[in-house]
Formats: sequence, structure tokens, C-alpha cells
Amino acid sequence: MTASELQRKLLFYGFVDITDFLRDSPLNRYLYKNMLDFREACDIKTPMVKLFNEIYFQCVRVGFDINPGEDLTERYINEAAWWLNSKVAAEMVFFFVWAIFRNKRKLSFGEECFVEHLNPLVLHSENREMLEELVMDMRAKDVKIPDQFVPMIYPSVAAIPIQTKFDTDWINRLVREVFRLKPQVFDYYPKANCWMELTDGYSHPLIEKYVKLYNDVDDRLALLERIEQSCPRRLYKRHKDYFTGLRMHIESGQVVIRSLRDDEVNNKHEWIDIESFGETESLNIYTNELKNIAEQYKQERDEARKQCEEQRKTYEMQMTRLEAKYESAVKKMKQTTREKQLIEKVRQEPSLMVSEMAAHVMERFSKVGAEEFITMFYRLSLMHGNLDERTCNIIDRIIPSILQRDATKQTFNFGDIGQVNINSEVKNKQAAK
Repeated sequence: MTASELQRKLLFYGFVDITDFLRDSPLNRYLYKNMLDFREACDIKTPMVKLFNEIYFQCVRVGFDINPGEDLTERYINEAAWWLNSKVAAEMVFFFVWAIFRNKRKLSFGEECFVEHLNPLVLHSENREMLEELVMDMRAKDVKIPDQFVPMIYPSVAAIPIQTKFDTDWINRLVREVFRLKPQVFDYYPKANCWMELTDGYSHPLIEKYVKLYNDVDDRLALLERIEQSCPRRLYKRHKDYFTGLRMHIESGQVVIRSLRDDEVNNKHEWIDIESFGETESLNIYTNELKNIAEQYKQERDEARKQCEEQRKTYEMQMTRLEAKYESAVKKMKQTTREKQLIEKVRQEPSLMVSEMAAHVMERFSKVGAEEFITMFYRLSLMHGNLDERTCNIIDRIIPSILQRDATKQTFNFGDIGQVNINSEVKNKQAAK
């Protein structure tokens, strides 16, 4: 397994069907239409679902980069071209990644560095005018970008192979020479030790970031074991104490690490065991640096809560806007005379038919059956090239309507507060009196 494959499994495993991207996502439907035009103009053969997976992987990857903005051509574009086996496809991916970040409401420091150093690579392209028009069109149409791109991790850590300890210098050279014999799209050659490449030489902050992608303790320990097993013998002694301490931290939550800088003596790490973490008496013995670490965790927690709240508000605003557009379209359709409807009959007829089917599904289908109908609709629409925003809005309202319908059925109406008749037989006797 190469570092490219491993990183994609951990950060954004992706979908196998393009309909999973298009469902309930105005952003992805907008990107899909523009990507179709770009893909056809540049004669790109890469499947659309693979391009979408790569775009979202790169958006997530930027947040995990501890060297933001550094050597984008080699580390990002060349690597993507190697993975997609197409230079043009890789350029297309980063054109759309660039457009997404240019319209993102709030950028982190790493994202700012990434965009600043990607600007010259994109704006020197022959497609510069088209890309600038794309950015302006996204703003004009108020296309919303998520405040945070959430990783889509590989579901099974057990399926990730274990790489045993070995010294990789000569193996890396051998692998590099083997790849040199093959025709390459860009000058990118994967290393033999994928974990060493992925963690930037076993960087402790990066190791902790990847381990904490998983919430389950067993998954975290399993991933840490794979990283530790891959560490070459010549480096293992340097990182052994860190691996041991991090494992204790994951298992018990009662270990605090004090990480020294790389330029300090022997690059050692001090691990402090405590019996009751959080009590003032225990914390009095710690250094100011440990207090700063605790404060940093608190700030990260508060920032995460804030981002979640902002994302919730953004989604609510999108839903309100889409519902308003839908209601406006319905009123306009009712007010249009029959003569004008005949002029646009060919274009509107599919939407009218879908509206009738959607109403039937909302009334009679379960949530599971409705999801199967929605998937069938998107596949047939893509097959026949008939995908418009009005029809998508109708389809996107099916699941919320079914959830509202089922919730309504569970409501109890009590006519008399003083008497609640659960048994229907008692109610009938009272009616007879």
C-alpha cells in the first residue's frame, strides 16, 4: 500500500456512486454541471465519481498538512496526477479545489497558505478566464461552501495492512528505481514505507491527528500499532517512549505528555501519571507548559463547538432558501395560463410527472422505500441527461416530508385533561351512555 492510497483511506474514503454526491447537495450539483463542461472540453476520461472523491480528499487533506503551502507542485499536483494517471485530470481537480476555497467564508491558517501558493499555479493557466468566471458565478448564485470539510474515514482499521519494522533507505531507493522504469505523468515516486511518508518522518502531532480520526479506543490502538510497527529500527529508539506514552493516554486518559522541541536535548518526552486528572491538587505540581496544553485543548473544543453551530445555521439558511424557491415556483406554475404552459410543455412535463410521483411517495412510502426511489430517479436522470434544479428541489423534499408525516402519526390528542382513556372499549362504553 502506498502513502497515497493509505492517506485517502484515512481522510476521505469516498463514494462509488455519483448519486451519493448529488443527493441533497446544491453545491455538488452545481459543481457537477460545470465539471461536465470542463471534462468534455479537455477530453478527460477519468470517471466523474473519482474526480469528486479526489476534490473532497484534497479539501480535507489541507487541514491535516503540517507544512501548509509548501511545495504544492510536488506534494499535491504531481501526487494527484500519479494517483489519477492523468496530468489534465489532476489540474482540473485543483482548479475546482481552488474555486471552492476562494468562495469559502472562513479560511484557517493552513487553508490561507494553501490558496496563496496555489494562486500562481492556477492563474498562469490558459484556463484563467474561465476559472475566474467560475468563482464569480458561484458568488452571484450564492453557492454555499461548508465551513469545515469533515473526513470520511475508512470503516475498518483491521483491513489496513501492518507494515513490519525494517530499515527502508535501500528499499526506498529500489522502489524509486522501479518506478523510474515506468512512464510517469509527473515526477512523483512513492516511498516503500507509507507511514513514514504519511507522517512526515513520524511527526508526533501528525501521528496524534491520524490516530484521533477514530473515536473507538480499539481502533485508535490498532492504528497506533500499525504506525509503531512500521517505524524503522534506526528510528524506533527515538520514538519508543512516545509510542508507549500515547498508548497509555489512549487506554486510560490519565496521562499528560510534555513534548520538548526538536532542538532540545535528546528529543525526549516527559510523561506524567496522575490518579485523578482534573483536580486542583494534582495540577499544582505541573509546569506552566502543561497548563498551556490544557488551555489549548479547551480552546480547540470551544472552536469546534462554534464551528458546529455555524455549520448548523448555514444548513438551516440553505433549507429556508430552497423551500422559499420551491414555494415560489409552485405559485408561479399555478398562475401560468394553459396557453403558456403548452409552449414549455416539453421542458416542464418531466417536473410535473416527478411532482406527482413525489406526492405519492410522500403519502405512501416508508423512509427506506423513498431513499430507493430517490436513488433510482437520480440514476435515470443522469442516464437521460435530464437534471434540473426545480426537479431536484422536489425530490429533496421527499425525506423531510416523510419524517414529518410519521412524526404526526405519533401525536396524542386528549379531549379531556381529567380523563385519559387508553382502552378503546372504555371509550365506547362512555359514548353509549
